[in-house]
Amino acid sequence: MTRLGTTELLVSYSQLAAYNRSEEHPYSDWTDEHVGQGFAWREGSVSFGTLGDVRSLVELELDERLPEPAADAVRVIVVPFRADGSGIAVSSILSGTLAAELPAGLYELQFEAFEPAGGGDGPGRYRLAFAPAESPAARIVRQDEELDPPAELVLAAEAAV
Repeated sequence: MTRLGTTELLVSYSQLAAYNRSEEHPYSDWTDEHVGQGFAWREGSVSFGTLGDVRSLVELELDERLPEPAADAVRVIVVPFRADGSGIAVSSILSGTLAAELPAGLYELQFEAFEPAGGGDGPGRYRLAFAPAESPAARIVRQDEELDPPAELVLAAEAAV
């Protein structure tokens, strides 16, 4: 495992976005289906629904294969991600950005959400792990009570402009 970066971000609008730094409009418009499945995906950018709008620790990793989800992760989602070689960024609207280098290629991106410490009053925690993949597939590995995914996951979204 290679740690690409760790930072504290203030999550706003209940979302964290992971995207190629070349993306002009990194955030996506959410539909009801996106909210139900916990993410809005489009080529080069994915926004994940968070557990709330709180200051959160965000961890970014690169692995040879996806790590086993942590036992205490309450939400785990995997999506395809095509890195274009411009580097990647993770951010929330009106917040800072965690940026890192990621070689161009096709990856699976695993998003893990952890309950905030202190019963919701403490900071949140999110881990995003990239792993090279020949045939990445979107899937919900673990869902919490807030998710109500459609029968078929929606892999189309419009840029928020």
